Amino acid sequence: MFTIRDATTEKSGKRRAISPLTTIFLQPDRGIHFSALLVLAMTIIFSQLVFPETSHADRTIDSVTLNESTTSVTVPTGAAISAKVTVTTSNQNGKNWRSIRWGIATTTPNPSAMSCVDFEPDHTGQGTYPETFYITAPSVAGTYNAYFIAYDNDDCSSGASTTKTITDAVIVDTTAPTCFFDFFNRTDIASTGYWIVANEGGAFGDPRIVNDRLRLTDNRGGASTMAALRQLFPASGNKIVVEFDHYAYDGSGADGMCVVLSDASIAPLPGAFGGSLGYAPKQASAGGDTTHPGFAGGWLGVALDEYGNFSNPTEGRTGGPGQRSDSVAVRGSGSLYTGYAYLAGTNTLSPGIDNADATSPAPGYRYRIIIDHLDGVHAWTSVERNTGSGYTTLIGCAPGQTSGCTPLDAKAAAGQAAVPANWYLSFTGSTGGETNIHDFDNLQVCSTQPQPLPTLDHVRILHDGQALTCAAETISLLACADASCSTLFTGPVTVNLTDIANAKWSSDSITFSGGQTTVTLTKKTAGTVTLGGTVTSPDVTTTSAICYIGTTQNCALTYTLSSACFDAVEVDRSASTPIYTKLASTPFSLDVLTLAPLSGNTTQPVSVALVDPTATSGNCSDFNTGLTAEQTYTFNRFSGGRHTFSFTYPNAAQNVRVRIRNTSTNQSACSSDNFAIRPHQLTLATTTPLNPAANTIKAGADFNLTAASGVTAGYTGTPTTDPAKIVDHNTIAIGTGPLTGAFAAATGTTAIGTFQYLDVGTITLNANAVLDATFTAVDQVTGLVGGVDHGAGGDCIADSASNIASVGFYGCTIGGTALGPLGRFFPDHYEVTATLTGACNPGTVNEFTYMGQPALGVNLTIQAMASAGATPLSRYTNGYAFLAEFNVIGDNSGAAITPLNSRLTPDLPAFQWSSGAYVGPGTYSFDRAVNPDGPFDNFRLNITINDTDGAQITRLNGIAITGVNAVLSPATKIRYGRLRLPNAYGPETGALIIPAPLEFWNGANFVLNAQDNCTDPGGIANYRLDNTLEVNQTDGTILINGAAATTLTINPTSANAGLINLNFSPPGPGATGFTDVTALITASLPWLLFEWEGADNDFNDTPFARVNFGIYRGNDRIINWREIIR
Repeated sequence: MFTIRDATTEKSGKRRAISPLTTIFLQPDRGIHFSALLVLAMTIIFSQLVFPETSHADRTIDSVTLNESTTSVTVPTGAAISAKVTVTTSNQNGKNWRSIRWGIATTTPNPSAMSCVDFEPDHTGQGTYPETFYITAPSVAGTYNAYFIAYDNDDCSSGASTTKTITDAVIVDTTAPTCFFDFFNRTDIASTGYWIVANEGGAFGDPRIVNDRLRLTDNRGGASTMAALRQLFPASGNKIVVEFDHYAYDGSGADGMCVVLSDASIAPLPGAFGGSLGYAPKQASAGGDTTHPGFAGGWLGVALDEYGNFSNPTEGRTGGPGQRSDSVAVRGSGSLYTGYAYLAGTNTLSPGIDNADATSPAPGYRYRIIIDHLDGVHAWTSVERNTGSGYTTLIGCAPGQTSGCTPLDAKAAAGQAAVPANWYLSFTGSTGGETNIHDFDNLQVCSTQPQPLPTLDHVRILHDGQALTCAAETISLLACADASCSTLFTGPVTVNLTDIANAKWSSDSITFSGGQTTVTLTKKTAGTVTLGGTVTSPDVTTTSAICYIGTTQNCALTYTLSSACFDAVEVDRSASTPIYTKLASTPFSLDVLTLAPLSGNTTQPVSVALVDPTATSGNCSDFNTGLTAEQTYTFNRFSGGRHTFSFTYPNAAQNVRVRIRNTSTNQSACSSDNFAIRPHQLTLATTTPLNPAANTIKAGADFNLTAASGVTAGYTGTPTTDPAKIVDHNTIAIGTGPLTGAFAAATGTTAIGTFQYLDVGTITLNANAVLDATFTAVDQVTGLVGGVDHGAGGDCIADSASNIASVGFYGCTIGGTALGPLGRFFPDHYEVTATLTGACNPGTVNEFTYMGQPALGVNLTIQAMASAGATPLSRYTNGYAFLAEFNVIGDNSGAAITPLNSRLTPDLPAFQWSSGAYVGPGTYSFDRAVNPDGPFDNFRLNITINDTDGAQITRLNGIAITGVNAVLSPATKIRYGRLRLPNAYGPETGALIIPAPLEFWNGANFVLNAQDNCTDPGGIANYRLDNTLEVNQTDGTILINGAAATTLTINPTSANAGLINLNFSPPGPGATGFTDVTALITASLPWLLFEWEGADNDFNDTPFARVNFGIYRGNDRIINWREIIR
């Protein structure tokens, strides 16, 4: 054996072909002859040589790799393929390489039909130069060649090299996942057009490629950076797999990086630096070293955390077990300063995340992150790591893994935002007081859905329609990738904004990337202006910008002349930012800002009050008393343009603004944002006692609940109920359905509702089973509304009733106190279905069933019901202590047949309630007694219910009846039957007939059952013939004398008026003799057996008879004779 070693040095982890200039060392193992090594070495060298192209030696394409493969790649239709082309320029003539054409086809294409890529900067002078760019796979499945031509000018028109052809290079497979690769083997991150980069602080700046890796941060502090892929990842029915090599080194061990999925309708921007890792927020008021929102539109953040604070619920981060160094953790969706909740994480890993002591890239572990939303219901999330021995699962369950892991469904996490239409995929890097260099490399992102690169549809201008002459008006520009602007275009966009007389834009024209930016428009005079703009780059069908106020197209912006240029905001916040939900009787503070600077000795005295802007008096435009008394303050140039006011409002108010009145001019204005002041909670009660020990109430009967807000005015909300938080007497949630009714809107203090519980037992309303989630609707808006950006989460915490502020936010919901148990509820009435169906002549007056015949149809259901809509009571079962006793017996004209199960096979089900019902339908046998009894020609079921709460049976077989405790089913006949075979005698020359009667016991004797037109006597095989000549004949024929025989036929094939005829043919003259006939009905008609032998008294014998031919021959002149039995 031998070892081949490349003498050149390359970057770790990069695949590299042996070039013609590579030095080959052959290190022989024992037993290898040197001549064999020499031949092998020469073979390797010549196989790697690239011979110069003959047509243009000035530019030679040395090598091409596609997705770093030197052979072929398999991709779906339209996939982006990373092409790395290396070109050598000679010292002859032109020595430049400025552009390249590429094509994917089955035959050599015309160069003019190939795509042209212009490189910047140009490659000038002699040398070997690599370039990486992306090419697009064909839209039709198949196997294709790849073609490349290098040029010496920018537009691929002169100095063409020889065409480089890679045969069978691209295999397009429609079933393959869409995969994006980036190996960063170039110098410019933006050159491929697939990345946008940004930073929110730190000396490092934007992410960039360093030594063929993407560097997110260097080892300087305070960095928060982002590199976002521009392509879209559809969320519905998609599975996304992200793999990369990770490096964190040459620092003091902090902080880390995040892989982020964000809502593509919001321009991605990184979150706070340090322990928030560019994903979570920070707030100074929560102990942070800065105040910075979280990742814009963030839906999921997977962190590789070196220092450990990503898991720490400090500095404004929500949830987490505390600091965990060298860990992987996941946080959920958020907006601005809310959300981004901790979802899952590891303990400290070994080996760790980083190698701070290393001065070269390390540790180079590979990570795989999967978000599986294929079913549209769950977002199964997993994180794996390969430290050199294969992948191991760190978080969640990897595909196919069913044990040793805990599944993580990010979509099911409390407070998680809905899955957006599309995600963006981003990578953030962060340092704080401690640092590391953060790189990643060899990125592969695969998905089951295509990864379209969005194009610009139009530019949208967002404004609120109102502006003041004393302040610059902020206006947002959105680059929309579709008509509804549900997805943003993140590439570079240039817009020329419309010139407006006597007004000035902060920037015009403006070029921006990332999907969104803001500009300001200042106008010192009053009046209405028309906003607009023209898109100059990139090319777009709709070049005119479209203006919106909220969701309405409108370009009119009205400037108002006002000396009351003020706004009110949360403490330390800037103008036109949200005011959060407040609590009644709970102090809070707001800052009032002057929007125009004061200079010299200028002062502005103001009076500040809370008002309802919709009130007829005490609103934003008058000076009357509002919700609170006015407070005063005089601004001067030393005020810093800001003053904090404290408020306490004892009542509730659904729509509040801060009115600021300039008392020197008597002009007033209200805060940009409105907010709600909600009650702390709703206190529940009933209007009449419902104590289980002393009070009972019928299931379905009305009862009233009250929800007192604890304020004396202002509460006009409408509470609702949450069935998941209402439990029954077994502490099981009642679910949707059993509790009906609703609250009416409150009239200032208390809401009252009428309800019905359609089941039994008690109910307990746990905390927040009654709630009001809509009273704070003004604080649940999202996005840009009235010039205020509320982010994706609004101004209170959705789905929360918390009265403890979390980074300034209370829950949006007014929760209710617990109440109960209430009841006890008992059945309103019972309904019975009871019918019997006989085996023969069902539905007629001649209907009957033989005892022992397994054909008695029983339809029996007893149902406990509520009054409202006759609803069944599912909880009327074991676990409810007041179940009524009931019994079912037989009844024949008033004579009880009990216990009924002593005569039935199988038994009726045990007399127990199950989910509010007793159900006993089926087919039964009314068994024979030891001795014949009956007949029961008026047999009924007697159903009796004894309910200590007084509920009665009010419906039988669907028909309303007066309430009773017992009911009878319709009647049928049940009879003890038998089949009798009489003996027969006659001449051998005539046929003999045995008229076999079907009989029943009438209480004294067996008599013909003339109502039997149903019994099937069976075929010939059911009748055995025996005599001294032959035995066990079941084919219907038997010898009587010599060769003479008689043959049995049966007529009719079904009983007729209770008779079956057995017909025997004449054996012929002189053929005298006999045959015994036995009816073999033990298996087929056991209910017609009888005690024919008289020995054991088991009434279980088959009937038999003897048929004699020729005993009474008679006179030959007699044509026919027969015996008459009386």
